[in-house]
Amino acid sequence: MRGDGGLRPGAARCARRDARAGRRRDRPRGARRARADVARGGGRRRGAPGPHARRARAAARAARRRSRASGQGRRGGAASRGAQRTDPPRGGGRRDGDLADRHGRDGARALSERRARRASFSLSFGSRTFWCMTFSGTAAIDLGKSLCRARLVIDGAPVRREGGGAPGLAARDGVSLALDSIVPLLADARPERIGVGAAGAMYATVEAAALARALADATRAPAAVTSDVVTAHAGALDGEAGVLLIAGTGAVALGVGAEAHRSVDGWGPDLGDLGSGSWIGREGVRAVLRARDGLGPATVLTDVLALLIGDDESPITWVGGAAAPARLLATFAPAVLDGADQGDPVAVAIRDSAADLLGDTALAASGGSSVVALHGGLTSHDGFRAAVSSALETRGLEAVPARGDALDGAAMIAEGRAPLHERFVHRAE
Repeated sequence: MRGDGGLRPGAARCARRDARAGRRRDRPRGARRARADVARGGGRRRGAPGPHARRARAAARAARRRSRASGQGRRGGAASRGAQRTDPPRGGGRRDGDLADRHGRDGARALSERRARRASFSLSFGSRTFWCMTFSGTAAIDLGKSLCRARLVIDGAPVRREGGGAPGLAARDGVSLALDSIVPLLADARPERIGVGAAGAMYATVEAAALARALADATRAPAAVTSDVVTAHAGALDGEAGVLLIAGTGAVALGVGAEAHRSVDGWGPDLGDLGSGSWIGREGVRAVLRARDGLGPATVLTDVLALLIGDDESPITWVGGAAAPARLLATFAPAVLDGADQGDPVAVAIRDSAADLLGDTALAASGGSSVVALHGGLTSHDGFRAAVSSALETRGLEAVPARGDALDGAAMIAEGRAPLHERFVHRAE
């Protein structure tokens, strides 16, 4: 029996041809074209999808993406609307939903990132660029020699940050080093204005103006730079007249009145800083050495210093090998003040002498004002604070508690709320 079911050869060939044509009509057009390409030697592998099949598959994928994007948009729509800018975006005002419909989640995310980039700004210094995407109010900076403090407003909440300090504006490359300390603390905030109290700005006026200009250029916000003593004064006295007496590692007094001002001491450990922590520590070490040589009375400070530096080390090598001898000597000041509280005569004499020196400094800066705000690490010692307050009282001055700190003063100066201190301020926009 023949395989063609008994048909004549010509009729069998026609039947087979008609069957093949029917199968081709039943197959997708892309598949038919693929087989035709193979027959013509087009090189496409057997069964590979043609352009129509690829378009169909792409349409299916786009439909699935639209479905997922619409679900995500319903869940996060409120948050997205709250974060959008009020001005229309570029590109003819196309909305996020339109882009999601056309390109799915990846496209919507790309538009969101472009909008955020346009709403942000880049804070560049040197070879580094910081993208700052959060709007905030006033940025207050307290730049000291060992520590840089910042108080910002991020998403409506106050934030405090700390970083390394700078050697002072009067030092070599002082402006560049100050920027190195300040700029990283502003990395994700966009302040409306900046107030900086920088160590050394009282006498390095050219450098202070240069720092204000550099900050304004880097942040695109008005910047006000002054001395850290000025910001501490403004914060402690709430922008009013009076004297600020600082007793820490160093010592300085600033008196500000309606018509005049005066700064006293602050000349550094080698030339001044009388009554400061470094001065007290130095006098304590000297007392120990005098007692060892038989030139002065015995003191408990001898044993305390041995515990601090070790029995095998000499005070000479302890101080001489230090990178910052003044700071090192200031670490001995609390022990001297504790010895005074215990009644050691040598320590008491050192404490009272320091209090008298600080009283004289405050009186010289008062300019007729009787109000003195105390500031600095030494004033947190109860016994020493009482001694300084007593020394001020004998000179007709009154010690008052500080109302704020240097960060408060920096914010006041940046916002123009301290007119008495404006004479010390360098501004740039």
